[in-house]
Amino acid sequence: MPPRHLAIVVSDLHMGRNNPLDDFDADAPFLRFCRTLARHKHRHRYNVVDFVLNGDVLELWETVPDDELGEGDEARIGSNLEFPANSAAKERFAIDRGIWQIDAIMGAHTAVARGLAALLDAGINVVYLVGNHDHAMFCPELQHHFMTWAQHFGSGNPAGIMHFGSWYQSLPLRLYVEHGNQFSDGDSVYADFEDWRYDAPGYYFLRYVWNRMQASAGGSHTGGLAHALNVIVAIVKRVGGVPLDHERAIKFVGEYFEAHDALGFPLVPRPRAIGHLYDKWREAKAANQHLSPGDLINVAVQAAGDLFRADPRYTVKCDRIDVGAAVGGPTTREDDGLPGSEAPLFEWNPDFDDYWCGVGSRFDQAVAPFPRLLRPDYATLVAGHTHRARHVAARLRAALPETRYFNSGSWTRGHPRTYVYVSNRGDPLVYRGIKAF
Repeated sequence: MPPRHLAIVVSDLHMGRNNPLDDFDADAPFLRFCRTLARHKHRHRYNVVDFVLNGDVLELWETVPDDELGEGDEARIGSNLEFPANSAAKERFAIDRGIWQIDAIMGAHTAVARGLAALLDAGINVVYLVGNHDHAMFCPELQHHFMTWAQHFGSGNPAGIMHFGSWYQSLPLRLYVEHGNQFSDGDSVYADFEDWRYDAPGYYFLRYVWNRMQASAGGSHTGGLAHALNVIVAIVKRVGGVPLDHERAIKFVGEYFEAHDALGFPLVPRPRAIGHLYDKWREAKAANQHLSPGDLINVAVQAAGDLFRADPRYTVKCDRIDVGAAVGGPTTREDDGLPGSEAPLFEWNPDFDDYWCGVGSRFDQAVAPFPRLLRPDYATLVAGHTHRARHVAARLRAALPETRYFNSGSWTRGHPRTYVYVSNRGDPLVYRGIKAF
């Protein structure tokens, strides 16, 4: 009998430090989920179980000192920026800040550390894939510090191993997993994804604009800069009674662009989501004019729409296979009694699921970011990043059998806490699906 493998994929916890910017409130369910999986491994005699944390586990972009969350704090924000860490002194500063962030986050969410410890003690491997919001976790010193939290709550003799990386594959399961930000808008894309010393353009936008808006208005994280721009629109329009005036939203955006010009942030590739806003702001500034709320609304809407158009990475699309359901339909015949229920999935919309198109086109062409992993025989592809749980049948190439694409969704507040599972208990094309816990 061949070895039995099982992979569980969760993503986008976005754990903060239990302040208004923290959007993770699933501590008890996460601990219960981990303990249930530990029992499940032994009950069903799996030889290998991998628990894949698929990016944006720690919300490092939003775990910031309190003194940079108000009005008039733009100079302090500039002095607090960890990245680019382009000198020995800046590297040390970034590492020390990362250690503070990990301690603040895990201290606020010890149940998560206990859950990971339970997995490791049960012989389940924990694979931490880095996303854009926790990009600093490529730093080996921060990886080691994170592991100490799980080790602190464990038995001291774990049978499982913790790994860190930018992607995961299981050849026995014909499975590939990646966070997916490298296929998103330019605000979350890295020239060298695995270089922890440099962060994406979105990092700077959150530090100067999004974090301060969220702290002021009590908003919640929605998973991307396009959504942040939509929230700007909502705030300016006072949709939902959010008590933030026009001028404050415009002021924060303006301060971000002033800092960009003064410090020369490494906004490469140029972020499309804020490119329109930046051009409009420069035009207004050159003409000594005021950027009005109407300008902000119009430009933000245009910017959000342009995220999903005219990008060559998304011109080679996969063929979606109609299997009789709006979201692709289940392929699972048996799931071994894994915990949870059928996951509520987002309506399929090819125009706004650019991440799926990006992942699919990557396996149709040798394109960035990881062309060395181009393989024709993956049966299942999993991404995160969008917070939108999906299950879609696709054909990556005409000559290949169908492939299943899943998005693992999110465990942030208001989301159904979804996870993807793939097993070779039988045929790996059959024993896979997505559940909500």
